[in-house]
Amino acid sequence: LLDYWVFGATSRAQAYTRGDCIPRTYNIDHPVTAASSDAAALTGNQNNVAYTTETMFDGQLAVAAEVNHFKTHKGVFNFVVPVLASGEGATAYKVVLSFLDIQADIDRLFWERLFKDFPALQKPFTEAKKAEFLKFFQSTMEVVDDEAAVTAIGGPFVLQQWQEAFITPAMQWRIAEKFADAVEIHATSVNRYERRAMREALERVMKISHNVISQQPWAHEQITNPITSDINSFRAWHEAGNW
Repeated sequence: LLDYWVFGATSRAQAYTRGDCIPRTYNIDHPVTAASSDAAALTGNQNNVAYTTETMFDGQLAVAAEVNHFKTHKGVFNFVVPVLASGEGATAYKVVLSFLDIQADIDRLFWERLFKDFPALQKPFTEAKKAEFLKFFQSTMEVVDDEAAVTAIGGPFVLQQWQEAFITPAMQWRIAEKFADAVEIHATSVNRYERRAMREALERVMKISHNVISQQPWAHEQITNPITSDINSFRAWHEAGNW
C-alpha cells in the first residue's frame, strides 16, 4: 500500500487503474521489457533495445526504439476522455459564452486570480496571449462533442504553447482549471448541473487536446502516461469516480 500511495499513482488515478484490487507496483512503476528479433540480431541479446548507429544519434528514432522496447504502465499513455450526456456540450458552451461576453468578469475572476496564484505567468501573458487562450476555450467548447474537431483545434494549440511560449502542459491544466473556476463563480444564474456540465466539458477538451502529445514521435509513454502525470483536477477524485 505504501508503494502505491507514496511512490506510484496519485489519489486521482485514472479509470483503468481503479477497481476492487489496488494496482500493484509491477504494472505501475517497473518497465516490462519486450524481447525482439531485431535486438537479438543487432546486439546479440533479444532483451536489449534495438539501437543501431542510425537510431543511436537521432533523438526521434532513439525514442521510437525505446517505445517499442519499454512497455510501462500496461502501455497506456492517454487520458481517458469523459463522455458527455446528450445536450451537455451545448449547455456548457452556453455557460462559457455568457462568461466571455463580460470583460470585467474575465479580468476580475480569471486573469487577476490566475496571476495571483501564478505570478510568473504575467510576463508571457500579453494581451495577444490572453486572446489566444480565450479563443481556444471558446472554439473548442463550441465543438466539444466532436472529438476530431477538438483535436484539430486543441492539439496544435497545446504544442505551440509548450514549444514556443514555454507554457508546459501542466501549467496549461492549471490555467484551464482557473478558467473553470471563474466561469462557475460568474454563472450564478444557472443551476449546479449546468455548472457541472461546463466543468466536465472543459475537462474533456483538455484531455483530448493533451492526448495529441503522445502521438508525437519524440514522446515516450513515461512522460505522457496519466498515472505518472495525473495533472487534472477539474473535479474532486471521488466525484469523478476514481479512488
